[in-house]
Amino acid sequence: MNTTKRGNLGRSRSIHAIWVTALFAVVLGSGDTSAAGAMGLEARRGDARDGQVEWNAGIVAAPNGLLVDGRAARSGPSLPASNKSAGAAKTLINSGALSGLWFNPAQDGHGFNFTFMKREGANDVFAVTWYVYRNGAQVWLAGAGEVIGNSATAQVVVTSGAQFPPLFNAGSVTRTNWGTISINVVSCSRIDVSWAPVLAGYSPGSLTVQPIVVSGGTGATACQVTGGGGDDHGNSCATATTAFAPGVFTGSINPAGDADFFRINVGAATTLSARSFATTTLDPVATLYDANCNAIATNDDGGGGVNFFLERAVPAGTYFLGVTGFGNASTGNYSVELVTTAPPGNSVTLVFNNQLLYPANLRVNGVLVGSVAASSSAQQTFTLGSTLDASFELVRPIVGGVSIGDPMIGIYDRITNPAGTITFNINNVIGTTPYFIPRVNNNTGVALLMGVNVGLVSENLCNCVVPAFQQNTIFGYYRLFSNSNVRGYRNGSNYTGPFIFWDVSSAQSETGLVQLRADFPP
Repeated sequence: MNTTKRGNLGRSRSIHAIWVTALFAVVLGSGDTSAAGAMGLEARRGDARDGQVEWNAGIVAAPNGLLVDGRAARSGPSLPASNKSAGAAKTLINSGALSGLWFNPAQDGHGFNFTFMKREGANDVFAVTWYVYRNGAQVWLAGAGEVIGNSATAQVVVTSGAQFPPLFNAGSVTRTNWGTISINVVSCSRIDVSWAPVLAGYSPGSLTVQPIVVSGGTGATACQVTGGGGDDHGNSCATATTAFAPGVFTGSINPAGDADFFRINVGAATTLSARSFATTTLDPVATLYDANCNAIATNDDGGGGVNFFLERAVPAGTYFLGVTGFGNASTGNYSVELVTTAPPGNSVTLVFNNQLLYPANLRVNGVLVGSVAASSSAQQTFTLGSTLDASFELVRPIVGGVSIGDPMIGIYDRITNPAGTITFNINNVIGTTPYFIPRVNNNTGVALLMGVNVGLVSENLCNCVVPAFQQNTIFGYYRLFSNSNVRGYRNGSNYTGPFIFWDVSSAQSETGLVQLRADFPP
């Protein structure tokens, strides 16, 4: 191929995203006023200068940060300038016809439920539930957003902590911000989905889905995707489609002179590469742009045949990849694979200090790496790349085959370029949410059936029994409110009749311990 080939980046369209209140109770929910507060990510104390930092359910900086030296990219053909103008966006008409179940046939087994609601005089509302898996367990993600043109972005939460009905208690539901899910309705039978999680252990990505069962519509109520010249991706940096590295995306250059732009967010210094494949009649050309849409690298046939291969060492930041047809003449479909090469691994020692009275399971970058015993510390050395995501989950006691107490999951802030020794503190406060653990001395001659936060939204009837004359019995951690309580009923009463009442408004620091004593039977 002639190395003077150059693509002309032409038309463009606008894609916007606006947040709206979620439709589902699973997103908003309700609970005790005193229980409000998202999972926090704040430093407790420490000095990064000496390489030893102690944190309270969150890390905001890492000691001895690794600096990665970016190497120069190989030279290529001259760089085309991008057309930064914006054109008309696509419009989705009768979006409600698309409400229903969608999936990707190559990944049968997980999928999406999309719901579109029409609003007179305002943009349509979009809600999504993604039925998916992580580490072999089912995960439900739910959120909602507003439809702008043919696109929407939903703020998404993941829920945990509740029991199966009739034991379901709304106050036991924990809602954690997961990130965002975005859709681009390419046609009435194709929706491109992308996601950007902020919760540790999940990776960004994208997927094209098709309908299984949808509401449908005929005549005046039928789905239509109009405008935008039938384009599938934005034609400028300003209207770029979000893509993820590593990841694969597809597109089509049609008509001649079309351009497809993709936004790529790079979280740490890396070598970013893009390779085209599965081209049809298209002779594709790729150009990489910086955050200001200035061209910094381009390639035509470096991937073999007519395919491009573009590689560049880049620092953290936002980049754009433009795909065009050579000479503005060829058209056709293409696929692109994005790959990032992490900086060399660092030897990092992680120390977990567990102040709780039960053990905790530990995860590093989403992988279960072991546990730390109650009231003890554990230390392990890892070889890590550019990021560290750490979390813990309390190992709850089991009574009658059921885990008792409220779930406790602590997710620490992501650390970029971790190095040295990093210490995590596990205690009874996760962010701004405190927990307590009752310890009962039963000096009576009857067994006590225990209940926690009885009468509150966060009521937990654990069916825990403290035998007669039993000392120092613990039965799980529970959320601590200004009006928390513990009750002791006679065993076998099914939580009816007289009871012993303990008012609990504070707990021992770090452990969350609350010592309770029963001297007279209920």
